[in-house]
Amino acid sequence: MVNIFPEGDLIKTPAGFWRRLAAGMLDFMLCLGLYALLYVGTVEYLNELLFDLYWQVIPGSFIFLFLYGLFLEILPMRTTIGKSIFRTRVYDRNGNPTGLVPVILRNLAKLLTLLTAGIGFLLCVFRKDQLTLHDILSG
Repeated sequence: MVNIFPEGDLIKTPAGFWRRLAAGMLDFMLCLGLYALLYVGTVEYLNELLFDLYWQVIPGSFIFLFLYGLFLEILPMRTTIGKSIFRTRVYDRNGNPTGLVPVILRNLAKLLTLLTAGIGFLLCVFRKDQLTLHDILSG
């Protein structure tokens, strides 16, 4: 992930921890809300009220988040809604646009990072190059 100046100019340096955290939280909340609305709408349509937050909505929202990030980071803008608001885009380490395989690996590695209670995100605080676990694993 790299920074973007307010004027739109690209700075090919990794985004810092707070910018990544804010963009990620915004994307997560957006996906959780959209998925919950879709889920509740589907359940209500089927006339079954089996709303289970921990076993249906939250796991489904992680899958939804994976597909959301995968789809939007493959597009030419290489950014999600949260990343766009916080002015970051996804590039490889050389500053080139990422391909399909690195984007898939990156989003799978993000799920792995979330399973480690977010420790992989903290790597960018301690590393000089500000890369997170999913950046490192995706190449």
